[in-house]
Amino acid sequence: MKKEMKKSGFTLVEIMIVVMIIGLLAALAIPNFLKARTNTLKKNAISNARQVLAAADEYAMENAVAGTNEVTVAQYNEYLKGGTNALNIGKVTPTLNPINPSSDTSVTNVAADMYPSFF
Repeated sequence: MKKEMKKSGFTLVEIMIVVMIIGLLAALAIPNFLKARTNTLKKNAISNARQVLAAADEYAMENAVAGTNEVTVAQYNEYLKGGTNALNIGKVTPTLNPINPSSDTSVTNVAADMYPSFF
């Protein structure tokens, strides 16, 4: 009598199709992930710039800074929760500059000055 052997497993074509599908999904997902990460970093930078502008405005109101006078980093630092170290995004340390609270400075411009690598 002949014994019948059952072969189980996947054929080479089936494995190639699965690898191709995984590669296609990775090709679609990785660029979207990188774009989402970049957008998140920009939004975090803009949020930090809003905090800096708010701190400079608060210092200017409490200390009657008027006109074209600028508020230095040392002056508005005490109004930042966590100080300037809290403004770090990952390993990126922001470049802080004096701010003129009376000027019409946009948050995006301040964020681009603070974190030039993100913009």
